[in-house]
Amino acid sequence: MTAPGEIVPEQEPLFVHFDGTDFAGKTTAALSFVEQRSGKWEIRRNTLSDTNPISQLADSLDASGFYDVEVIGNLYAAAILADIKTFQEPVENRAQDSINILRSIAFYSALGHTRLETRLIDMIKDHPRFTHSFVLTSSLSARKRRLNEALLRNPERVSRNDMMIIEDPDRFLKMGKSLVNTSVRHFGSTVIDTSKLTPKETLAAINESFKPHGSEGE
Repeated sequence: MTAPGEIVPEQEPLFVHFDGTDFAGKTTAALSFVEQRSGKWEIRRNTLSDTNPISQLADSLDASGFYDVEVIGNLYAAAILADIKTFQEPVENRAQDSINILRSIAFYSALGHTRLETRLIDMIKDHPRFTHSFVLTSSLSARKRRLNEALLRNPERVSRNDMMIIEDPDRFLKMGKSLVNTSVRHFGSTVIDTSKLTPKETLAAINESFKPHGSEGE
């Protein structure tokens, strides 16, 4: 009999995607999911490759605030293209904690920057697909509560982008809607609302929704 949280082994490695905007619980979910699984797993965050110097440069320059959003967006587009061009199918089970292309599309969609948004949406057609995909969402009030808790516990880990939840909630909500819609459309993602769920309950919801076959996206 298969124990709770386990699945019958498959021939091909699992490639499981977790996404969502800030404080939806995606990183905690990805870590919890991997911890309960048997076999060897790796976790990658934002980029598909284990190292992507273009993405690292974009992160650094974005944090500096020296360049405007169009320059930074084109750098992220180059990083995403590098990921797509160099991608190799996983040889062991992998959990992907966020992908740059979804966050970038959401950001530029909410900003109304149609040129970059259109370019990125065109690129997603060539993006690798996942065996399973989950996109987490949450109410604004739940995110504010989690953000305030993070500010009390680890304020140094709260980023400028995280503060958008409080400083620009309307744009943050637009980003969240865009990310969910794009992920569902292109990766066949299962949507899980974590507003009233504990991390343990979120993991249970993921396990309940875990499908035996790969997701189908466009």
